[in-house]
Amino acid sequence: MALGYSLASGADLALLYDTELALGDSTRQRAAAEGRRRAVGQIYTAHRLSEALAAVAGSVLLFWSMDAVVWAQISFAWVAFGLTFGLVEPPRARLARQSHARNVGLVLGRLFASAPILRLTLLALSIRPLTTMFAVWLLQKHWQNQGVEVVYFGCLWGVLNLASAAAGKYALQLEDRLGSTSMLLIAGLGPALGYFPLGVAGALGGVAVSAVFFVCRGFGLVVLRQALNKRVPSEFRAAANSFASLGFRGAFALTAPVVGKALDLWDMATTFALLGAASLVVFALLILPLMWAAARGSAS
Repeated sequence: MALGYSLASGADLALLYDTELALGDSTRQRAAAEGRRRAVGQIYTAHRLSEALAAVAGSVLLFWSMDAVVWAQISFAWVAFGLTFGLVEPPRARLARQSHARNVGLVLGRLFASAPILRLTLLALSIRPLTTMFAVWLLQKHWQNQGVEVVYFGCLWGVLNLASAAAGKYALQLEDRLGSTSMLLIAGLGPALGYFPLGVAGALGGVAVSAVFFVCRGFGLVVLRQALNKRVPSEFRAAANSFASLGFRGAFALTAPVVGKALDLWDMATTFALLGAASLVVFALLILPLMWAAARGSAS
């Protein structure tokens, strides 16, 4: 499973984005640009809708057996594998294949030595998702502590992913109306403020607050991914998205044991409060500078 995630990481979005680019021509450049913008939200929305459907279907299948869930998972995995044979590589510039190490250095140099907004966007894609990921990781335990029956978890998960899918679908439209800095403010500050009431909320309130993390997840990922992809060339678009994914997965691997240890030492409310404080630090050190850079970019 880890190998599958690694191979798809960055490749699916880059393939869709560059396909939209290749389908455009000089007579419809504006439509092609809008298509590329929609691609980022479309692929995120498709992921979340798929997860919502799987959550509800998994709950239903569990009434029969766990084996039914496993066989359904295997069946859909083979369907996805079959669909890959219909994919077509779009024409695009490619990096030289003589030295992978040289190409890695070239891509990292372009990403980190270029404009501050690109560097900050890549860092935000690596670190900011942690502020919602830990909530997603701990929510089911929180629901269980609040007396929510496990049989409802699949439906709750499905509804929350529908909220995330809707947020991702309309994120760029909201960005056009509110501006990039406002969207970054909502996506960055929402999870930080959501942790504090989550620690003291009851069952119904906890489920309602949970939606904050899923909505902010949709807003943040779509806006940041679009900001990254429109600023990197096609020849290393997939690599740039993969580096962002690597940064997030690596950061989660380093910090998850710390959060788990905090949960062992203290209760859920204390852990949520600490995560809220950590999220505020991420907002202050990373999102605020990115908002400032985005504001400067819009003014220039």
